[in-house]
Amino acid sequence: MADERNLPHFEPSLIDYTILADGLRFYTNNGYPYHEVPWVVRPEAVNVTLPPGAEATRNQYGDLVGSGEQSLIELMMRGEHIQKACCITPCFRLEPAYDDLHHGYFMKLELFDTQAT
Repeated sequence: MADERNLPHFEPSLIDYTILADGLRFYTNNGYPYHEVPWVVRPEAVNVTLPPGAEATRNQYGDLVGSGEQSLIELMMRGEHIQKACCITPCFRLEPAYDDLHHGYFMKLELFDTQAT
């Protein structure tokens, strides 16, 4: 059983999935193919994007993604060739403090482009 003292405590806000759907429609119509992606990935897919000193949220299966970028990196590590993509994932974050702007998790539409500068 999880130690409740270590769980982030905040009131999650209602997710407006229509905003995510509208964004998905916009970006897929503008050159970002949609990918279904894993929400749990190997540590190597997460570690390349973590800032110094940050830790991933883990469970018994692997690391919970902190961004869709990590999910897409996982697919690339599995051999998929992805240059440009969008995906929708939860983002799990271990923050030093939780408030109105810093949550332990949220949903996000991620854009990914290996050619971006």
